[in-house]
Amino acid sequence: MFGGALAFNGVLCLPGTAAYIWQLVMVLLAFGITRNLLNLSMNAQAVETQHRYNRSIMNSFHGVWSLAGFAGASIGYLMVSKDVAVSYHLIGVSLLLFILTIIFIPLTNSVPPRKEERRSFFKLPEPALLNFSLICFASMACENTMYDWGSIYFRQEMHTSKGLATLAFVVYMIAMTTGRFLGDWMTNKLGILPLLTLSGTLIVTGFSIVLLTHMPYPGIAGYILIGLGVSCVVPLVFSMAGKTAGANTGAALASISTIGYVGFLFIPPFVGLVAEATSLRWSFGCIAMMGALIIWLTRIMQKTAETA
Repeated sequence: MFGGALAFNGVLCLPGTAAYIWQLVMVLLAFGITRNLLNLSMNAQAVETQHRYNRSIMNSFHGVWSLAGFAGASIGYLMVSKDVAVSYHLIGVSLLLFILTIIFIPLTNSVPPRKEERRSFFKLPEPALLNFSLICFASMACENTMYDWGSIYFRQEMHTSKGLATLAFVVYMIAMTTGRFLGDWMTNKLGILPLLTLSGTLIVTGFSIVLLTHMPYPGIAGYILIGLGVSCVVPLVFSMAGKTAGANTGAALASISTIGYVGFLFIPPFVGLVAEATSLRWSFGCIAMMGALIIWLTRIMQKTAETA
């Protein structure tokens, strides 16, 4: 985690200095690699920390991540409004994150590495983790579809103004962040599997409202339900994977994320292809099925748990 943080913060300085497209491509490739080194190790650290508590705390970590997204967007807006050069902006943020890394890394849990047999460089999830991976895939597919197409849907299908379309997306983000901070309380009340079922139901319901109405404000209500639905799925899956007997936490999260990021990367372009052939409304209808997939996979795990 410490190495990932140092590498990530170092690469963060570079995008503003790229003079050619190929340089920017290489920097962004390094940015993605170091980002995931940090991201996966932080989630493994969060799972190890979760083991020390008798109540759920995992969702709050992801809630803080969402707040950081708002903070980054706000700082970016401020820098642009003040005409600060991108290179200076990124160097300043990078230096700040270096300082925070040095301050807080001694406060983290020390988890010694686990010795395992040599494995292949790339490996798909173990069968015991496959359901977790597919749930993660479904949730991340919904989440990134909303990032890439949420505002466009309002402009194109509901014929709203740019301001109202932006508002709909902001409301979705607020709902997702709120859901993550409420997620631990809900997990402690309901349990992980019932909350996953509820999450899938909210996703399906939210998309159904969006698809069946041509009015923007009911559509915004649907976006709220979708945001609440996707908010807790990934942290809950990571928490369950960390409890899997005999699983190396870091390796388990890495294998699950391999499948999850397929949904994050390739489903939004798929939405565009379907929209080009039919309409964006049909595309969103396909993505609504991801919520149904979460419900179905969760019920399979519930039946497995009951018969075990």
